[in-house]
Amino acid sequence: MKKLLIILPLLLFLNCKETQKEAKYEVVQTLYNYITKYHTHILAFPVSPPDPKIESDSLQKILERDKEIIKDTTKIVNSYLEKEGRSVVCIDKKQSPSIGLSKRKIPYITKNFDSLYNDFIKIKGTQALDLTKIKDNRYSVIIPYDDYYPEMSNKGFDKCDMVLTFSRIAFNKEENKAIVIMATNFGRLNGFSALYFLEKEKGEWKIKCREGLSIS
Repeated sequence: MKKLLIILPLLLFLNCKETQKEAKYEVVQTLYNYITKYHTHILAFPVSPPDPKIESDSLQKILERDKEIIKDTTKIVNSYLEKEGRSVVCIDKKQSPSIGLSKRKIPYITKNFDSLYNDFIKIKGTQALDLTKIKDNRYSVIIPYDDYYPEMSNKGFDKCDMVLTFSRIAFNKEENKAIVIMATNFGRLNGFSALYFLEKEKGEWKIKCREGLSIS
């Protein structure tokens, strides 16, 4: 009987740890999909020079032109991917805790995320990501950043289009809310980092808000 009393809490603890591990990769996958899709759409729709045929006050014509562009989004993105191929994304395996946020005021903090944010800024120690648990998508393919880094010049940007780094993730007890920092870099002095607030709705993680932290 004593052995049973010891084993049951241990099994519950291990099950909880495993569930949180799954949630971690779900959050990372959500953010990876978000940033690679967003970046591809930016590249597929470069800013075009002003059309001299459209007068500056011709708002109706501009709206009609934009409507046509939106209608053909899928076609244009597919054409871009066929021509340029998918982006190569390096993901850093190391997840470090947030640094220097204890005194920073974050406008989005609400009663829903307030206590979780306090937990987030207290996280210590690093963790490792198993990149085999993050799936490629139609916009990009993943390579491990730290494995390739020693062989790369220019801080790793000669063989990849984007480098992603994730902080440790804070979850609430129900594991339906999460806070994490994702840093996105396209080259030396060309990137940004942001604090992401996510919530799980109907089985899927949704980005509720993004707070910019740095830009270069």
